[in-house]
Amino acid sequence: MMNCVRKCKGIDSSLDYNGKIKAKHVLDVFINDIGLEELSSKMSKKLNLKVAPYYGCYIGRPPETAFDDPDDPDSMDKLIEQMGGEIVPFSQMKTLCCGGPLMMTRSDIAFEMARKILDTAKSAGADCIALACPLCGMMLDGKQADIEKALHVEIDMPVVYITQLLGLALGIDANVLGLNKNAVDTKEILGKVV
Repeated sequence: MMNCVRKCKGIDSSLDYNGKIKAKHVLDVFINDIGLEELSSKMSKKLNLKVAPYYGCYIGRPPETAFDDPDDPDSMDKLIEQMGGEIVPFSQMKTLCCGGPLMMTRSDIAFEMARKILDTAKSAGADCIALACPLCGMMLDGKQADIEKALHVEIDMPVVYITQLLGLALGIDANVLGLNKNAVDTKEILGKVV
């Protein structure tokens, strides 16, 4: 530990930040920096999936930093359609909170919030939910078995990151994309990608 302190002493003086770097959401980079046409030119596969695009509640907060409409975002919808996916009716759910922020204090409420999102996607005929937020991923995928057990329901709704779907469309192996590590089995949706 002491060796690290000696080596790192004074390093902060070389890491000046002048405030000129703008943090961007991954969807902003895909849509506005790279562009749908450029991404499309690199795609070798079509998703052939019915997808519920879930943006979560943080994508438009604060609104002045948002790149998409905070109340009705559509950037993920456009990307999914470009990849050969079909958007299912899900607009009433796409920006609701997944319940993740409540997990430590009110897991009962958190589970019910997540269940509503998962059930709506399933009722709409979705093969999967696509998202970009790690907290939403933890809640909707990672905690899905806990939700099923606590609420005595069966959901079985695959939840994938938009980056995983894009990787599939680009022809990247599912295991390289980590789809074999998702909590809810993704084999059924992988069989539809051609």
